[in-house]
Order: sequence, then structure tokens, then C-alpha cells
Amino acid sequence: MSMFKSNLVERASQSRLLRSIVLMVPYKLWVPITMRFSELGNKSKKLTQALIEILENEPQWTAGLEKKDEVLNFLKRNKYGVTSSNFPRIWLQKMGGKTIFNFNGALLLNLNSNDAVTFNNVFHDTFLFSLFFDDKYPAKLVRRLDNFMYEGPYGYTDENFDVTVKAGDIVIDAGSWIGDFSAYAASRDALAYAFEPASDIFKSLQETAELNNTSNGGGENFSSKERAWLN
Repeated sequence: MSMFKSNLVERASQSRLLRSIVLMVPYKLWVPITMRFSELGNKSKKLTQALIEILENEPQWTAGLEKKDEVLNFLKRNKYGVTSSNFPRIWLQKMGGKTIFNFNGALLLNLNSNDAVTFNNVFHDTFLFSLFFDDKYPAKLVRRLDNFMYEGPYGYTDENFDVTVKAGDIVIDAGSWIGDFSAYAASRDALAYAFEPASDIFKSLQETAELNNTSNGGGENFSSKERAWLN
């Protein structure tokens, strides 16, 4: 067994399932897999460091950030920083007997373990600029942080362009997953139509729509639709 695979087995010693997978997967497949995880890990570290620098040295950008001290302390002491599974939990709160996320008015139910793994990767794409930068997307900040984010911020403004969600906009969220971006759009008083073809995920999308419409006094800012893709 190569030293490369041996090290992987050693790291997987706490998990029988993962140890079995390591032994079965051909060595040549582990190279791109581990390179991808390494790339994401490096991006996470760079994004976390950039946010710490902004929080400490450029307060003009984060004047609207609530729980600023708690956020900064978390980023400094946690090795995974902004992609840690515990980072979004800073915004958990109780509402109507349920524990929910409240990201500046965009509401999500507390996620199960499977959804939480995915959410850790996409959380900062949807909510980082809304939470940290008062929902502003200046070109200078977008360009600075974009390369370190999973997909990139969902907004951009400069002297010529204003690509942001505004009140009264109609947002089509195709492949909406649990409705995180649609919840954000609804919190900006846009009308969001969310489509999700996976039936097991669609239930979570419906719950997100109901949660956000109820918090809006029964208004219908968020409509969830289930559709199968056509071949």
C-alpha cells in the first residue's frame, strides 16, 4: 500500500465506513478528490482571514453587522472559520416553539445533518453579504472575496451595474434546494418562485416557504413549486 493511501487509512481510523471506502477506491481517484478538498480548505482559510481583516481594520463595511464580537471571536478560534458547521448557528433563535435561522429576516428551519453539510458550503454565497455588509455588494468587496467563496456572492454593483434583489422584483429560483435564496429574496420584499424537482428536498422547500410567508403576516412573497425536469 502506498504511503499516500496509508495516511488516508490512518486518518479514517475513527470511521469503519470511511476506512472501507478508502480501501476500495482506486488510488488514482483519490488524487483529484483530495486535491478538491484541499482547494476548498484553502479557500475557506483565505475567506476567513479576509473577513477577520475587514472586521478588525475596515469597520465602515460592517457597521450593520449584528453580533459582531461573537462573529469575530468565532472566526478567530475555529479552524474551519466561515465554513464551519457551527458558524451559521450564531443566527439561531426560537420562534413559535421552533428553533430557526434568522438571517436578517430570511428564515430557515434548523437543518438536519444531511442538509447542514450542504448548507455549510453555500451559506456564505447566499447570506454573507446580507449579514456582514448590510446587503450591499460594492464591486471592490465582491472582487476581493469572490475567489474564496464556493459559488460567489449573488449580487454586484458598480457605477454601471446594479445586480441586486429589490422590493417588487420577481425572482425565479430554479433548482432552489431548501429555498435559502428564495427566503433571502422574500426578505427583500421580492416575489420568489422556487422550483425544486427532488421530491425528498421539496418538503423542506415547502416548509421554508410556509415559514417565511407566515412571518410576513400571511403574505405570499414565496411560492414553492415541484416540477420534474424534462428530458
